This record gives sequence, structure tokens and C-alpha cells, in this order.
Amino acid sequence: FHTFWAGPIEAAGLIRVPAGEARSAFVDAGDIAAAAAVALRSEAFDGQAFSLTGPEALSYGEAAAVLSRHAGKEIR
Repeated sequence: FHTFWAGPIEAAGLIRVPAGEARSAFVDAGDIAAAAAVALRSEAFDGQAFSLTGPEALSYGEAAAVLSRHAGKEIR
């Protein structure tokens, strides 16, 4: 959500995606960077592909509740 926070989500207080009640295991950008740093420092991962996922699959409604708590304002 960091990519979108400064734009539509912050301005409207809405997450607008055609996802319904679909769930996603959102990944923190810092975790992606840490994984990339490990992979780039070693040849052990050459030629491999990885799917990075977060620890828990959330609906966008559940994600909005988390964002609301951290932002101090309602996000739907």
C-alpha cells in the first residue's frame, strides 16, 4: 500500500480495487529488500525464482482496518 498511500487512498480514505473479498498475503517492502540483499550476495540462488508472500492472507477490508489503526483515520 505504500506505493498508493500518497495518492488515492490517503485523499479519499478508500482502497479502490476490483478484488471483492479476495485475500492477499501482502509483503512489506523492507522484507522484499532484505530477501533481495541476501539473494544478491550469494550465488546459491542463481537461476532460481521465488514467490515472496506475507505471513497472513488478508482481505482488502481487513487490510483497510490495519491501515486505519496505523493512520489514525478511517480507511475503507
